[in-house]
Amino acid sequence: QLKEDCATSTVETARASISSTDQPAAPLFQSTVDFPHPCLTITDPDHIEKSNLNRQFLFRSAHIGRSKSLVAAEAARAINPAMVIRPMEQKVWPVNEKTVFTDTFLLHSTGSVGDRCTNGVVFAALDCVSSRRYLDTRCVALRLPLYESGTLGTKGHVQVVLPGLTESYNSQRDDDSGFGGASLDGGGQSIPYCTLKSFPTLPVHCIEWAKEKFASQFTLKPEKLSQLLTALDRNEPGRQLLELATHLIGFSAESQNSSEIQVDSAERHTKANWLCSHLTANLARFLASRPVDWVGCVQLARDKFERYFNHKARHLLRAFPPDTKTADGTLFWLLPKRQPNPILFNPGNTLHQQFVLSYARLLADQLRIPLPECIVNRELTDVQTHLEACLIGHNPPVFVPSLKRVVVEDSEIPSMSRSELDKGDGNVATAGSNLDEFVLQALQMSIATLRDPKKLKSVYSCHAIEFEKDNDRLPHVDFIAAAANLRAVMYGLQQTPRHEVRRIAGRIVPAIATTTAAVAGLVCIELLKHVAYCRTSDPGVEAKKDAVVNTTEIEHARNAFLNLALPVILLSEPAPCVRTKLPSGAEFTLWDRWVIPVPANLDNYLLSDLICDIKAVIAISLFLIKSVRVHRHAAIPSVKNSADLDWLKRQETHVLA
Repeated sequence: QLKEDCATSTVETARASISSTDQPAAPLFQSTVDFPHPCLTITDPDHIEKSNLNRQFLFRSAHIGRSKSLVAAEAARAINPAMVIRPMEQKVWPVNEKTVFTDTFLLHSTGSVGDRCTNGVVFAALDCVSSRRYLDTRCVALRLPLYESGTLGTKGHVQVVLPGLTESYNSQRDDDSGFGGASLDGGGQSIPYCTLKSFPTLPVHCIEWAKEKFASQFTLKPEKLSQLLTALDRNEPGRQLLELATHLIGFSAESQNSSEIQVDSAERHTKANWLCSHLTANLARFLASRPVDWVGCVQLARDKFERYFNHKARHLLRAFPPDTKTADGTLFWLLPKRQPNPILFNPGNTLHQQFVLSYARLLADQLRIPLPECIVNRELTDVQTHLEACLIGHNPPVFVPSLKRVVVEDSEIPSMSRSELDKGDGNVATAGSNLDEFVLQALQMSIATLRDPKKLKSVYSCHAIEFEKDNDRLPHVDFIAAAANLRAVMYGLQQTPRHEVRRIAGRIVPAIATTTAAVAGLVCIELLKHVAYCRTSDPGVEAKKDAVVNTTEIEHARNAFLNLALPVILLSEPAPCVRTKLPSGAEFTLWDRWVIPVPANLDNYLLSDLICDIKAVIAISLFLIKSVRVHRHAAIPSVKNSADLDWLKRQETHVLA
């Protein structure tokens, strides 16, 4: 049973750092607000979305679009004016380790004094496994108590990590592939290239392909085009590009006022080289294909339909006919590979209509082209007639066999020949080289576009669109749903409902308010145990408590695993940290630090002196000194130290000094 006087005195002065105000951090944060005088530092880089409102009680409709941490802090102060809270919006990630979330910052936020954390804790409610692992690493290095928690639908967990007592989050290395695993450089779980591009086997592969098309057509390429134009001339971006393009293919630039546009030959050569390294054939085609009105948007959408769902299938069937066999004699088109079937456009098909209209609306938004009144007011009753009217006299592109090689194996890295690079994403050329037909075509398309006032205006208006999953008035989810389901039809896969497409494409993690509330409550119970049993603001009591830390706190702490759908809640005592025994007889855990005193004058302190001091303090032979990726010292042990060498080989990890 908790001692009331101890619990009250310590909770009043408790300090905490909360990473993320998303679920289950929101109810956890709300629970700590009710403490008498809490001091909290919270951080979350995300902004409030409509889907957050049904499970995070500090947020309201008026808060949509605002910072989660700032709004949570405002709501918390309204509940408890005595609260001391610092909201932040930076991500807990290695890029911010030296500037924002430094060791000093974390120690100060948790009220740490010297080598001991007095009443301070770290709460982690992150939705990414790699972020959890990174934060756990920081807490272990600084000896900070960590309360790690998370939810997934009706499931949830709480893990208590106590310095010097329990194992850390990283002590268990489960498979991260299905639970938000990601690398520290920003990469995450990915679908193999060949599966995504040519051989989908599941509906989710089609959804990811559609999401990639959205990013390519409406986010990445507009950004590249904008960067290309503004890098040349912020005031008149098209003028410099037109001049350099005509210069490259030997034309004389249009002389509106030659004295104004004349540039130094050396500067021109430098800019021409820069243009050659940034203007790709794909970007040139993107530049030239921008429509100038709504009808043009519909026609380009129709062309994309033909390329995505007809030409792609015909290209694969040409490369691998139905009777193709592999080297071992088995059929190539054998499950899980699915043979594609070209789709013929039908203006009366609802799915075809949805793709063309959503793509056209996205184009209009990208180029700031006004929409017809019937589209704006959602009064379009006869979609087929509208599409047929826009497509009168328009001929979709004719199928031309592609020279691009199809990647077949999951482990195969995509590569392209020179001709494929020229037709695809390759650079145009160097300024002094001969220009082949693909380069000339790219430059001529750019010149023709920039000389057309209407197209030039459209290009100037081109801007990137970020995917928005919560606003149903925008065509973002409609496009991805239509594109994904058309691709599924082409490959004979099951179609996916729109709400499921929205969940997958929007990376929406299922969350239930009751689960987050239960997890937050369990975390708060563990916090009370922590501050009541083993932390006190009276320095005189600290020494008396040290003797019973190992037998009291870890015995009463509990990890929790729950599934409200069953329902079941399992509580377990945290696993103690593993103690490793050295050949000298000394033991250490992941929490231990070996402090080697060094002289004040470091100029005369040699590496050999450090090695001798380490051997004197820890009584071990030093084999390796390493910092990050650099080996500072590596010793070759003699035969008489073979016992030490055998011990080193048995270890899974090296002791790094």
